[in-house]
Amino acid sequence: MVNNLRHTRGRPKASEAAVRVEKLLEIATDVFLEYGYSQAKMLDIAIRAGASKSSLYALYPTKQALFIEVISKRITLLNEQMDESLSADEELPIILQQFSNSLVMTLMQDDLRTLFNILLAEKTNFPELAEYFWQSGPGKRVENLGACLASHPQFIGNEPYRAAEIFVSACWGVFLVKSLLIKTFTVSPEDIAMHTREVVAVFISQYCKK
Repeated sequence: MVNNLRHTRGRPKASEAAVRVEKLLEIATDVFLEYGYSQAKMLDIAIRAGASKSSLYALYPTKQALFIEVISKRITLLNEQMDESLSADEELPIILQQFSNSLVMTLMQDDLRTLFNILLAEKTNFPELAEYFWQSGPGKRVENLGACLASHPQFIGNEPYRAAEIFVSACWGVFLVKSLLIKTFTVSPEDIAMHTREVVAVFISQYCKK
């Protein structure tokens, strides 16, 4: 039986409330991915969560606020995975290989590709949503990679943050365009590894001490 946001006696414990909010966000994510931002209805989300519409609005006053929370949660999980490689005490080529593999594999996840398309569809009406996604997701990855390059003794470039932008762009490259435009586009882990190895090799030839 699905846990819901309703309760019959008093206020829920903090742990119970956290579980209910977690479940709500999972359901909201499913609804947004299924219908897109414009067609998703707060009432539908509340019904699926077993909550009243008023209790949902008490947590998230607008659909935009709820969608931002959905994006934030998704990005947090992805960021933890990718930033782990940047904190490793390794040779720069190893760090870049691990980071680039994670970056491209993340891009190819179906739910993230759907979120990309939702944000592109809504960027005219809600440009702040797309901007938030960039700043907290891909933009943050570029920033963190730049910081890693700036502090790594093997990096020899003068502009680590520009170098990070170049590296991320090269990693995503044609994969990003195809993943957004071709619904059935897939790529094997072997092809991803081959692509990222070439990107790392070219980058290292320009920015790494021999």
